[in-house]
Amino acid sequence: GVCHSDIHQIDNAWGVASFPLVPGHEIVGRVVAVGEGVGRFQIGEAVAIGVQRGSCGSCSCCLSGMDNVCAKILKTYAGLGND
Repeated sequence: GVCHSDIHQIDNAWGVASFPLVPGHEIVGRVVAVGEGVGRFQIGEAVAIGVQRGSCGSCSCCLSGMDNVCAKILKTYAGLGND
């Protein structure tokens, strides 16, 4: 399915879309390889990520468990940086 926020991104309804854009931010897959020192994930394990892929980890929002409203939030789309 398609999340309605994907439609907002396609239409640039919020004025923050970055093009080119591949809509869809509920990403699911399986681990096919791991790097040296990786202990959290195993090959073949199912993994997923929502729209948020990172935050600063040190602001008052992050430290109080509210990293979803961090001013430096990193998203899977409509944001700067590489995935």
